[in-house]
Amino acid sequence: YGSDTLMISDIVLADEISPQADASQIISCYTRNGLNILPNVSQYFLQNDTLLVYFELYNLDLDLSGNIHFTVETALHRKDKGGFFQSIFGSNTEKMSIVNEYSGRRTDEFVVQSVQLSNLEPGEYKLEITVRDKNTGRMIRKNTNMTLLEALTN
Repeated sequence: YGSDTLMISDIVLADEISPQADASQIISCYTRNGLNILPNVSQYFLQNDTLLVYFELYNLDLDLSGNIHFTVETALHRKDKGGFFQSIFGSNTEKMSIVNEYSGRRTDEFVVQSVQLSNLEPGEYKLEITVRDKNTGRMIRKNTNMTLLEALTN
């Protein structure tokens, strides 16, 4: 991304994110920023899973001291299957969100986050990432869908 506009990459939901290792030992991974990322292509997770999220930010602004400052809100919105009337009059959604603050010196950054899913009910969710550049007040938002399934028990 070569513009001045705050940009965000695609959101990658992953089963595993780990420091880069010998590539011959990794199957179905790709490597970005020194990390091996095993994407969860189906975007189905179990309640006892940890949701791993990877994305990149471009064109963050530096302050007068040469630092970036930004926040990331990661929100999960449960989609309600309320039928025709709820689609007209609004839906009843549950939301869980986490806000993290970051600082650094690079105008292009990557973010890895993990979210425990054990307290959420099974169902369809929209994962929404909201990034605010605290130096300029600029904001960008992106989302993806995922499905949470009931945890398997013995």
